[in-house]
Amino acid sequence: MAYGNTEVLDSDPEFRRLHTEHRIHEERLSVLAAKSRLSEEEEFEEKRLKKEKLLPHFNPRGARLLFHLCKP
Repeated sequence: MAYGNTEVLDSDPEFRRLHTEHRIHEERLSVLAAKSRLSEEEEFEEKRLKKEKLLPHFNPRGARLLFHLCKP
C-alpha cells in the first residue's frame, strides 16, 4: 500500500501499529480468499478481519491519521 506522506508512518507509533495490523489482516484475507471453500471458523475469521480493518476509519484518531497520511 503506497502513501503520500510517509512521515506519519515513521513518526507516529500508533499509526505504525495500525498500519502493521492492517497489513497482517490483508495478508490473511488474501489467504482466505484464495480458498475455494471456507470452514465455519474461517468464515467467522474473515468477517472479523474485515470489521477490524474498518475500525480505524471510524475512530476519530484513526480517521485523523488517515487524513494526514493520504493528503498530497
